[in-house]
Amino acid sequence: MRFYRDLYTGEKAKKNIRKIRHNIGHGKIQSGIYVICLSAGDDLLDIMPSYMLFADRYKEAEILGVAASKNEALELGGEIIMDVYEKTGGFDVKKYFAK
Repeated sequence: MRFYRDLYTGEKAKKNIRKIRHNIGHGKIQSGIYVICLSAGDDLLDIMPSYMLFADRYKEAEILGVAASKNEALELGGEIIMDVYEKTGGFDVKKYFAK
């Protein structure tokens, strides 16, 4: 897994982002922390608890955002999609972040 260079961060997660990134990178479970990744399937984004990153399906995940609650993660996911739409006029999230 890897973190997007310009990582989107929720307000609550922002104050502890260095610790959160370090712990996720070292395989430590982060209670209450959610991540937003490029979808492994046909969806735009995957929003999930951070412990899901340790499943084989997400070993190569591109983490676009980190949030400190499910509601914050949903808001952050909406912000990511709106940023893509404002910059491209479309919703091809995978193509936008592939560059």
